[in-house]
Amino acid sequence: MNSQKSVVFQKINYFLLAFTVSAFYFCRYIFMPLAIVFLLLAVVENNWRERYHLLKQRGWLGFAAVMLAFYLLYMVGTLYSSDVGLAFSEWEYKIWLLVAPVALLPILARTTRRQNDLLLLCFVISVLVVAVLCMLHSVIEYVRTDNVFSFFYMNAGRLPLNSFSHPSYCAMYETVCMVIVIEFLRGKNELLEGRWRRRLSWLALGVFLLHIFLLQSKMAVLVFAALFLFYLIFLLNLHQRRVWATLGILLVLVVGGVMLVSRMNTRVVNSLQTYQEADKVDPQESSAIRMALWQCSWEIYEKNWAFGVGPGDVLSELHDREVAHGYVYLSQHSAKCHNQYLQNMVALGIPGLLVLLAFWAWPAVFAWRKKDLLTLLLIFIVGANMLVDCVLQYYPGSTFTPIFLSICFARGHSMPCGEKWA
Repeated sequence: MNSQKSVVFQKINYFLLAFTVSAFYFCRYIFMPLAIVFLLLAVVENNWRERYHLLKQRGWLGFAAVMLAFYLLYMVGTLYSSDVGLAFSEWEYKIWLLVAPVALLPILARTTRRQNDLLLLCFVISVLVVAVLCMLHSVIEYVRTDNVFSFFYMNAGRLPLNSFSHPSYCAMYETVCMVIVIEFLRGKNELLEGRWRRRLSWLALGVFLLHIFLLQSKMAVLVFAALFLFYLIFLLNLHQRRVWATLGILLVLVVGGVMLVSRMNTRVVNSLQTYQEADKVDPQESSAIRMALWQCSWEIYEKNWAFGVGPGDVLSELHDREVAHGYVYLSQHSAKCHNQYLQNMVALGIPGLLVLLAFWAWPAVFAWRKKDLLTLLLIFIVGANMLVDCVLQYYPGSTFTPIFLSICFARGHSMPCGEKWA
C-alpha cells in the first residue's frame, strides 16, 4: 500500500476530489465524466484486494456495502421495469452511489482529518462565491428592471449567463456550509485560526443566512429553525445543565409547532380542495401539489408494496393515478413523488425503503459513537429535505449526498495526524 504507485494514485485521486467539491456548485454537468474518471483510475490502479482490506480494517465495509446495495437494487429493478430507458437513467443519476464505496471511501481512508477539512472548506468557499454572485446578479436585475422580486425565490438562485440552481438545493447546500463553518469555529479548527479568518467566517455565516431567506425555501427555513434551537440548547447546557431553561425552550417549540401545523394543515386542505375542483392550479401552490403526489404515490405503493413498480415505471404509474383523480395540471406535467422515501417505496417496494433507511442509519450510528456532530447534522439536513423532495432523483442531490456523506463519515473516523498519502 505504501508503494510509489499507491502514493501517486492517492495524490491524483485526492486533488481530483478537491476539484470535484470546488466545482460542485458551478457546473454540475461534469459529474458524470468525473464519476467515470474515478472508476477508471480505480481500474487502472488495480488494487481491489488492498481496498477491501483497508475498508475492513477501518470498519467501513458495512457503509460501503449499503451504498453498493442501494445502487444494485436499482439495477435489479430495471429487470421488471417496462420503461427500460427511464430505468437506465436512474443508473446514471445514482452513479455516485457506486463511485463512493468503490473509489471515494478507499481514498478517504488514507487521508488525515486536516485533508478532509480542506475538502469541506473548498466546498464552503465555492458555495459562498456562488451565493455572492447570485445576490450581485439579483442587484443587477433589480437595477435593470426595477422589479423587487429579482431578489427572491427562483431569481435568487440565478447566476450570470442564465445558470440556475433550484432554491431548495441552493438552500440545502448553504445550510450544510453554515453547519461546517460553525463546527470548525466551535472546534477551533486550525484552518480558521487567526483574527481575520474568524471574522471572514462570521461574515460568511451572515451571507449564507441572508441568501437562505432570499431563496424562500420553506423546508430550509424549518431546518434552519431546528438547527438554531439545537445550538441554543447546546450553548445553554455547555458549561452547566440548565434543565428549566431547556424545558422552557422545548415547551415554546411544541406550542409553536402545534400552531404552525394547525395553520399549515388548514392551508393544505383548502389548497387540495381547490386543486381537485379546478382543471388548472397555480404551479407555485406547492403544498397542494405535494399532497396530491403523496396521495397518488401511497396508493401505488399499497398495490405494489413488495418490490414496487420498477424504477422506470414510477412516472407512468403516477400519471395514471393523477388522471384517475382528475388532477389535470399534474397529469400534463411529469412530476416525481416529491418525497424520496415514497419514491423508493413506489419504485422498489419495502427493499427500497429499507436500503434508504440503512443508508442513513449506518453512518448515523457510527457518528453517534464517535460524537461526530457534523455527520449527524448533515444526515438531518439532507434527510429532512428528502421528506419534501426527491433529492436522489436529480444531479444536485444524487451527487452531493454520497460525496459529502462519505467525506464527513471519513472525517469523523480520521485522526488529526496520520500517515501521509498512504
